[in-house]
Amino acid sequence: MKAQRLAPADVSYYVISLINTSKNEKFVKLWRSDCDRFCYFRENAGIFKNLDKKYFSTSLPISIKQADHLFEECEYNGHKQQLIPNNAATRSKLGLKITDKGLQHKRLKFKTDE
Repeated sequence: MKAQRLAPADVSYYVISLINTSKNEKFVKLWRSDCDRFCYFRENAGIFKNLDKKYFSTSLPISIKQADHLFEECEYNGHKQQLIPNNAATRSKLGLKITDKGLQHKRLKFKTDE
């Protein structure tokens, strides 16, 4: 039996909020499942299958598999949590750069930049 490659529609994603992650934050902000708020913790992050562009025009979806390599166990307010550090190594892996407007994907431009 051959292994089947998953089609993009079969992949689940976390979504990084680029514009809401400032350069001074220690951790990357992720969308919650309600698409209305953000969080740092893996346990609170939404998992998305269908991505609606109207919500994610200034965000970056990353597959669960890719995210597994980014999350680190860190202490936050005295508790161990799974978070994605906002550091040079993470930004390099994701093709991101830090700007005064937050994180920016090197291939994407924010609507405010046009």
